[in-house]
Amino acid sequence: MANFTQSANCVTSPALTSLYPPNPSTSRGNHIVIDAHPKLPLLLYASRTSICVLDTEANRSFVYKGHQANATVARFSPNGRFVASGDSSGKLRVWENVKERKSKFEGAVLPGAIADLSWDESGTRITLCGDGGGSFHCKTIMWDTGNSIGEMVGHNKRALSVDYKKTRPYKIVSAGEDFKTVVYKGPPFKCDKRIEDVNSNYVNCAKFSPDGKLFATVSSDKQVSFYNSDDNQLVKSVKDAHGGSIYQCAWVADSSKLFTVSGDKTAKLWCARTFACLGTFASAGGLNPGVGDMLVGCAMLVGDKPVSVK
Repeated sequence: MANFTQSANCVTSPALTSLYPPNPSTSRGNHIVIDAHPKLPLLLYASRTSICVLDTEANRSFVYKGHQANATVARFSPNGRFVASGDSSGKLRVWENVKERKSKFEGAVLPGAIADLSWDESGTRITLCGDGGGSFHCKTIMWDTGNSIGEMVGHNKRALSVDYKKTRPYKIVSAGEDFKTVVYKGPPFKCDKRIEDVNSNYVNCAKFSPDGKLFATVSSDKQVSFYNSDDNQLVKSVKDAHGGSIYQCAWVADSSKLFTVSGDKTAKLWCARTFACLGTFASAGGLNPGVGDMLVGCAMLVGDKPVSVK
C-alpha cells in the first residue's frame, strides 16, 4: 500500500508504507501444509510458485521464488537454519533461511507432486511423500547428495502426509489416499506396519508427538486416532471428532495436546491423555459461514499459539 498526493486527476509522489505477502494457496476440498519455526514467530507456506516466510510479530516477510512449478510444501529444519520446499513437478529444493538465502540442493526426487516432507532431528535427512508412481510414494534421502535411504513400500495410492520421529528409535509415519497409515523403521527405512483397518476415507495428516511417545492421524472420515509409537498399536480412535473432513493437526510443544482443523469450519484441541475435546473454536465466518470458512491447514507457533488457514 502507498501514500500519495492527487493533483488534476494524477497520482504523484507515491511512497511505500506497507508490504503484504501473498496468502497461502488453497483449493476447495484439499488441505494445505503450513509450518512454524522452532524458535521464532515465523510461519512458512507455499503460494503458487513462491514460498513465504512470514514474521507474525514484526509484520515482515520474505518471498522465495526458486521454484518454476507451483510450490506445494515447505518446512523449516530442526534448528531453523534451512528450509526444504517441494513442488508439483516433484522437485525438492533446500535453501538457507538466512540473509543470503543460498540454494544448497535442487533435484527431482519424485515423478509427481510432492505433498509433504519432514526433517530428521539432525537436519541431515529428509523424508517426503506424494505421487511416486507404482508403489514408491514415500522416500527418504540424504539431502546433500539426494541418495535414498531404504525402500519405503507401503501405499498403493498417493501419500498425503509424512512425519519423521525426532527421538530414538527412529521411525517414519505416512498417510494416504488409500485409507492407510504406514509406519517405517530404520535407517535404512522399510515398512514396519500397514494400518488398514481403522479409516474408511483419506488419511490426511499423520504426526508424531514431540516426545515421540504417540503419533496421531486425522482423516476425511472424521476420525482423530492416537497410536503408541513403540508398537504402532491403536490407543484411541475418536469417531465423529468433527462434523466434516479433518484436514490437518499439530501438537503443542509438551505433547499434552493436539490441535485439529476441519471442513466443518471449526478447530478443536484434544487432550493426549484422556483423548477428550478441551475446546472448540469456530472459524470467523459470522452468522452464516460458507465454503470459504473451511479450515484446511494449521500449525503451532512458538509459545503454543495455534494458527489455522481457511
